[in-house]
Amino acid sequence: WSDLAQKQLQDDLESKLPRTAKAENLVLFIGDGMGMSTLTAARWHKAEAEGTKAVETMLQWDKWPASGMSKTYNVDRMTPDSAGTATAFSCGEKARYGTLGVNQYVKRGDCAAVETNQVQSMIHIA
Repeated sequence: WSDLAQKQLQDDLESKLPRTAKAENLVLFIGDGMGMSTLTAARWHKAEAEGTKAVETMLQWDKWPASGMSKTYNVDRMTPDSAGTATAFSCGEKARYGTLGVNQYVKRGDCAAVETNQVQSMIHIA
C-alpha cells in the first residue's frame, strides 16, 4: 500500500501542475447517500467485477484533479432531510431538520426567525 500511495503521489505531482488562474466554473455532483461506507462498497464491487484488489481500485472521481466530501447532516439529526443538506452544500452552513436557506438558529415552523437568520447560497454570491 505504501508503494502504491507513493506511486500515486508521484503521478499526481507530475501530471497536475499548480493552478494559478482563478476558477471560473464549479461542477457540483451530489451523490445522495454516498458516504464513506457506500464508496467503499462501490470500490469492492468494481474490484470484484474487474478481478482486481479493492485497495487498488479507483472510482472515476478519484482521478479528478480536485474533489472533496462534506458531512451534510442536520444540526439536530444524524439522518438528514434534503432541505437541510441542500442548505449545507449550497450555503456552507448546517441547518435544522425541515428548514431551508436559514442557519441553525431557526427551528422548523418558526417563521419569525427566518428574516434575521437567512444564509446566502453560492448562487447569490456568484
